[in-house]
Amino acid sequence: MVNVQLSCASATQGRGIRHQRQSLVMDKNTVVCRAMNVIKLLLVIAVSSLAACKIHVTSPIQGGVFTKSGAISCHAGASCTIDVSNTNFNETFVAAPQDGYVFIGWKRGLCAGSTEPCKLATTGFENNNALMALLANPDKVFYLEPTFAPEETCFLDPLNNTSKPAYAPTPVEYQAKVEAGSNLWSDRSTWIDKATGESNGYFPGPRDTVEIPVNASVCINGNMAARTVDVFGELFIQETKSSYSLTTHYVHVMGSGARLSVGSEHAPFTKKFTLELIGNGAANEPMMRSAGSQNRKFLMAMMGGTIAMHGEERISWTKLAGNKMYNQGDTTLTLAENVDWQVGDKAIIAPSISPDAYEEVKITQVSASTIILAQGLAHAHYGGDSVEYEAYAGGPTLNLDQRAEIGLLSRNVKVMGDASSNTNGFGGHIMVMPGANAHLSNVELYQLGQRGIVARYPIHWHLNGETSGQYIENSSIHKSFNRAVTVHGTSDVRIEGTVAYDIPGHAYFLENGNEERNQFIRNLAINIYRPAPADALLASDFLFDEPQNRSPAAFWITNPANVFVGNVATGSPGTGYWFALRANAHEFRGTGIYGNEKKLTLFEDNVAHHLMNGIDAFDAIKCEGCFDDLQKNRGWSKVNGQSNVIRRYTAYGNNTGLYTGTNSVNGVISQNNTLEVIDSIFADNRDATMLASHELIRDSVFIAETFKEMTNLNVPRSALVLYDGAAKIQRSNLIGYSSMANPRTSLSNPIGGARKNVNWELEGLSGDLPRQIFKDYASVPPPTGADLLFAQFEGNPRRWGTTIYDRDGSMVGIGKTVITNHPMMMVGADQIEYAYADSAYTYYTDRQYGHLRVLYGSGQGNQPDLDVTRIDVSGNSVDIFFENHYKVGDGHQQPVIMTNAADGTEFVYQLSYDAAFAIKKINLELSDCLAAGQEALIAIDDIGAYAGLALTGTNVENNVATPFSLQALASSNAVRQATVPSYYVATTGEVLVKLISANAGASLAYTTIRWE
Repeated sequence: MVNVQLSCASATQGRGIRHQRQSLVMDKNTVVCRAMNVIKLLLVIAVSSLAACKIHVTSPIQGGVFTKSGAISCHAGASCTIDVSNTNFNETFVAAPQDGYVFIGWKRGLCAGSTEPCKLATTGFENNNALMALLANPDKVFYLEPTFAPEETCFLDPLNNTSKPAYAPTPVEYQAKVEAGSNLWSDRSTWIDKATGESNGYFPGPRDTVEIPVNASVCINGNMAARTVDVFGELFIQETKSSYSLTTHYVHVMGSGARLSVGSEHAPFTKKFTLELIGNGAANEPMMRSAGSQNRKFLMAMMGGTIAMHGEERISWTKLAGNKMYNQGDTTLTLAENVDWQVGDKAIIAPSISPDAYEEVKITQVSASTIILAQGLAHAHYGGDSVEYEAYAGGPTLNLDQRAEIGLLSRNVKVMGDASSNTNGFGGHIMVMPGANAHLSNVELYQLGQRGIVARYPIHWHLNGETSGQYIENSSIHKSFNRAVTVHGTSDVRIEGTVAYDIPGHAYFLENGNEERNQFIRNLAINIYRPAPADALLASDFLFDEPQNRSPAAFWITNPANVFVGNVATGSPGTGYWFALRANAHEFRGTGIYGNEKKLTLFEDNVAHHLMNGIDAFDAIKCEGCFDDLQKNRGWSKVNGQSNVIRRYTAYGNNTGLYTGTNSVNGVISQNNTLEVIDSIFADNRDATMLASHELIRDSVFIAETFKEMTNLNVPRSALVLYDGAAKIQRSNLIGYSSMANPRTSLSNPIGGARKNVNWELEGLSGDLPRQIFKDYASVPPPTGADLLFAQFEGNPRRWGTTIYDRDGSMVGIGKTVITNHPMMMVGADQIEYAYADSAYTYYTDRQYGHLRVLYGSGQGNQPDLDVTRIDVSGNSVDIFFENHYKVGDGHQQPVIMTNAADGTEFVYQLSYDAAFAIKKINLELSDCLAAGQEALIAIDDIGAYAGLALTGTNVENNVATPFSLQALASSNAVRQATVPSYYVATTGEVLVKLISANAGASLAYTTIRWE
């Protein structure tokens, strides 16, 4: 504040100028920068040049003048005259800029040159008759006039010659002075030229490097620029104007106590601040300050440094409401809650019709829960009420909420790449290095990530190990060039309420699989797309477009020991939640933490809609940093005998709601329901589930179609794709799978799997009795050579060799089996046709089935040619001959009819080879039996004549192998009557083997036959 004492000395007095700086006011939550008492200036007016005591105030149109007492005001654009006619006058004049302007100093008159409030007083007049006479003279005037400028020029320092350029004519390496308190960036006295150790009369500009040393504090007080910024002390933002910015190639926050702060957790920044990262670069350029480093485009913290950025608190995302479908052209939207969004904000609306029917919109009006858009909608979006369904009588009530999500993209605090980022894909990136900290809330990350470059992501925790309290929340990440959030070798980070949109490759990314206790809570992912192959970091980012695996993932999960609650993945050609776990069989360094040996910590209330795959489980990552990263169909162990639980999962509008691989360990499927899906709801999916493993879905709801204008009724729909399997569904509600509105709906859709299993189980089903549509497998055309290896050819046992076991009568009767009409499945007239609701080629029977694989270890396509005959030893039906058996992997496979030992064996499956073969081992694998002690007879032509013939047995249960012996018996009849595994070698060379199941379910019984 400037004090001007109107006195009447007889001689002219000089000016004295003294600088003071207020200390930085800071606690752990708040950083405040204030310019208080920065300059105290004492002016003594020379009375010989004065003839009166009136004060004339001239206010330009950019702002006005008022006094702190409120007694005097002179509005913008006005001229005001104040009479000073007594010795008690004591007022402090303050300049008040209009919006968009900043006060830069008093232009002329009593406080010319100052940027502080101007205090005027008449102290000392009362004892001087000559000066008292001045107060009575109306013709003499003092002047007071402020100067304002647009905020963009707020860096001008009126204490210096404002005609002088702000920046030095040649590039300078600046260092901030180490002084108590904070230094304004635009104050030229804040800086010293490192080359001279002295101030050069300028402050840093676009060509200059900046260093803020330890114990120094610098406050950005306008729109600033530098070539690079290294922060070893503190860099923060003043909050007195409406907008601020820093444009630079990088900001590097390094060292204990080093800090970049924009607002705080408890005092969020309410103005606008943009950190713009500029420049171009190449992948081989260094990160730190060295040749080319100016192009690296990053905000980085390391070695104890902290990035703390907290924008104005905003609702990050919500849903449409209004109980209606919003159609093309609509501009007024009702939301599920009142929002604090603003005119000019941008938002992204999730799809309701198809994966690509999302859209970015601009808001022109906001009133409570209503927003108005600048342009009409390009797609229809659902805002109808949610619907509750009961899983079963007395069971959980599940809520189907299909309202489209709408996420806010705009934030008042923004980190962005420059305009060139959009043309070359080389955006900025934020990196939190070991020992550093990051706390971000309500921040917009725009045009960040560097295309095709490892470790250059919009925000990236890099090898931090165990952390505490770090997070990004209620923020937006959009127009990325490389992922969204990467957590790499780091635990205990929270990612919450963040909107990720327009992201190439896996978006929310757990990199190495040793990351644990991280929390992904209520995040939204829209338009997670495949990068071009040349820009991808992993094959799984772009390569896979098959029903089993779809690239990329909204959430790439390499370790299940993390938390996933309330997230939404939508609008993508890939997968919502992809479990590709770190496996100890592959090449990893360091921690010894393997995700496939961990239990899923928490996966609840997550949503996947309008994707190709909602969830994909049972894959692995092969190694650290390798491009060909995905190993399909890997095991995921139970921990302490407990399954991994997915609870209250909602999947709607997807091609496949839930996919699981074979969950195999070294090719052996041996786990029963490692994964359980509970209290979940599947609606409007083409295929609700496609399971290649023995998983359990229970207490859930399956809805073929909700008829909410969101589905194409010509699409065939199924609750179960009968893939490898076999899974179980218990206590669940089936709705609409027999609807005449879509006669193509069916309970299941059988397809060929590499390791087809029988006995999919149903128990406790409620709701609509389902339709079942099979193909006419009794009338398939003969195969060609290529068909023998094609899993989807209709004559292949991997298609027709499907059974569904009705354990409690929910569909066809207690203990009955639903089968196809292939002759190998049917026995005379013993089965009954299931024709409900136009079902097709579907039968059910009292018989039970197991699955037989004949394995050689010879590799795909190298198996010998095999014919199979089912021989009826009891004379109840004709023999069934199956010529030229289809091949898969390293063998052949098909269902076999099982018999309980007490009932006697009815059938023999005769294996006949077209020619002798060089392989000297056959494995007979029996699996998927419904009870222990069930048996099947297998006869193999000719091999009994081979020298050194030996038979051994192995049972495998939960990856534990237990050997057993086979008894050699004297006749085929003895083998048929035996109650233990046994065999007989006939004089003709035929070997008859009795296989007996050791346990029910996924356990295996191997009988190995070897010869010399």
